[in-house]
Amino acid sequence: MTRLAYCVLSESDRLRDVPLMGVEGAQVSLAVAAGLAVASSHVREDALPPTLPRVRAYAHVVESLHSAATVLPFRYGCFAKNGAELESLLGTRGRQFKAALQELHDCEEMTVRVLLKDQAPAVRAGPALAPTAVSGAAYLAGLRDYYSARESLESDAAATAEALRLAFRGLYVKLEVDHSPSGGGPLLSVHFLVFRKDVGRFREAFERLQETGDARMLLTGPWPLYHFAGGAGRQAEDPQEFPAIQASGLRRS
Repeated sequence: MTRLAYCVLSESDRLRDVPLMGVEGAQVSLAVAAGLAVASSHVREDALPPTLPRVRAYAHVVESLHSAATVLPFRYGCFAKNGAELESLLGTRGRQFKAALQELHDCEEMTVRVLLKDQAPAVRAGPALAPTAVSGAAYLAGLRDYYSARESLESDAAATAEALRLAFRGLYVKLEVDHSPSGGGPLLSVHFLVFRKDVGRFREAFERLQETGDARMLLTGPWPLYHFAGGAGRQAEDPQEFPAIQASGLRRS
């Protein structure tokens, strides 16, 4: 048996009186050190590879703790031999974790996804062309189409992200733009760090934006702070991918 880590939170943010069950139905507990705590549960190492039930159970733990406190989620699959290793992690990275928790205090993550003009087929087609399979002229034309489509996609994504930044001005603390022209295709995701007290106003602003614009948009959230771990880590595309903390000092499955 080993311990699967879910998130870091302040020591003062205790678990609820009702036991919280995690992956494989194991009870979640806290390892405490340096004024911080790591939520974790026992799990067999052969049960660490992600499956849909495990992913859902992991997300449920993070979301449950986030509903009552500020948390810094780990990537799924970070584990330690025992609670002592988790306490050691808090000791070595305590200052970094505390700074991130202070920055993110009382915040939610809201995500706006926008379907851009679909340039993806042309973007994907360019690199697939090989001079040995087509004529030289067709190959060069394909490269021209590829770079033109990619430039158009990048421009569209940048303009849309800027429009969203202005539309929600004053309603968020910071934002993260998530789009890769070579792999992201026509979907642009913009993640906003929003104070909990402003979530309702943020939704109202989104509704007004939908009424006045013609872009195909979707608002999701509030989420735990998967894209805003600050210096404590980085992010992934969706909450189900468990982005936040790069687990220096912990092992990955």
